[in-house]
Amino acid sequence: MITGRKYRVKALGKESREMFFTWSAAQMLIYNALVQERMYFLGFFRKFGGKLPPIDQKYSHLINREDGAYAWMHKVPSQIFRNGAVLHKKAWSNYFAGITRQPIPKRVKGADRSLWLTQELFSIKQVSKNWYELSVGTKTISGGRFLFKAHRPFTEPVSVHLKSSGTEIFISFSCEEEFQQYPETKAEKIARLSQYGKDELLNISVGIDRGVVTPFQLSDGRRFDYSQTQKDRLKASERRKKHYQRMMARRIKGSSNWKKAKEKARCCSRYAAYVRRDFAHKTGHAIVGDESVEIIGIEDLKIKSMTARPEPKKSEGGEFLPDGAEIKPFVDVTVTPSFGDRKVKNKVGLGNTSGSDSFDARIANNALVNGTIGVNAVKGSHTFGLHYSVGGGNDGRLDHLLKAKYSYQF
Repeated sequence: MITGRKYRVKALGKESREMFFTWSAAQMLIYNALVQERMYFLGFFRKFGGKLPPIDQKYSHLINREDGAYAWMHKVPSQIFRNGAVLHKKAWSNYFAGITRQPIPKRVKGADRSLWLTQELFSIKQVSKNWYELSVGTKTISGGRFLFKAHRPFTEPVSVHLKSSGTEIFISFSCEEEFQQYPETKAEKIARLSQYGKDELLNISVGIDRGVVTPFQLSDGRRFDYSQTQKDRLKASERRKKHYQRMMARRIKGSSNWKKAKEKARCCSRYAAYVRRDFAHKTGHAIVGDESVEIIGIEDLKIKSMTARPEPKKSEGGEFLPDGAEIKPFVDVTVTPSFGDRKVKNKVGLGNTSGSDSFDARIANNALVNGTIGVNAVKGSHTFGLHYSVGGGNDGRLDHLLKAKYSYQF
């Protein structure tokens, strides 16, 4: 049986990484040039008629090796260009078969790169128990070396795909694998279960309820949730992501520092996706691996729609419809007397005598003035508010306060 494998690879040296991006750029150049040429022929045919040339794998007329701008293509094997032409022909074959859409040129700037290597361009050897080394190149042109870890053995594939995702590179390929036949087919299992009674089916069935707070709650009482370590990792990843997004907001869009912050924010999102995928795989294995369960029912629920912000409703004319919320301005001025703000010393004496006495007193001749302005949004029993306050007294001090408010009426 043919199965697919995908692993994350590590480039051994800077030259290996540069080779991947150079060869993938050359392969994409041929693919885009052939797609644009075909689109030109289609436009000419629609306008003037005639006979369309067949889709072949010729590419030599697209390469001008004498042009100095393409001197870097001398370091790329001809098999890379040929593979780009083969990918172009496959794309049109899939389009005519109704499998994919019409081929269009691939995006060059800011896009992930992919490289298709056939058997004469690579070799895979095992260097340790679970580690393998991918060597890329020909007899005349050396490529690079990549290291990846595979938990299960595999036969050497006929071709491999290298694809970048951000700063990481992945390898994927198809290989032959021994397949253990199930003891009964799907039709045989349905026929056997159809003979069971209601109570017997309930004993071998389990239902899964999906939610936002608890990811999976089973009907038999089992509950699957993220571990504390996974929750801490997700929180830390989200905190770092917001930090880099704030850095992006403070920098000039498109600058070098802006791109660095964007890539770091993307790495945080990718790491969080790895944590969620690991939880999903382990949870699915625990549920499916239970031999006492033969029927699994799962709720067809879109968690993303439950947690996403709802889109505003519009009328047929394109105007926004009211959602029942009221916006109310808020203004408040408060004057608060303050006692003990000033200490006063009084002196008492008798006329025509030298005797005198004194006493201390605190008087309430100061006052605090506080002004608040803001807005409240009220919808049903919920109230959201944003207030800004300025306060001060006759001592010259001025205080500022920005306050967010939420209240719920029972």
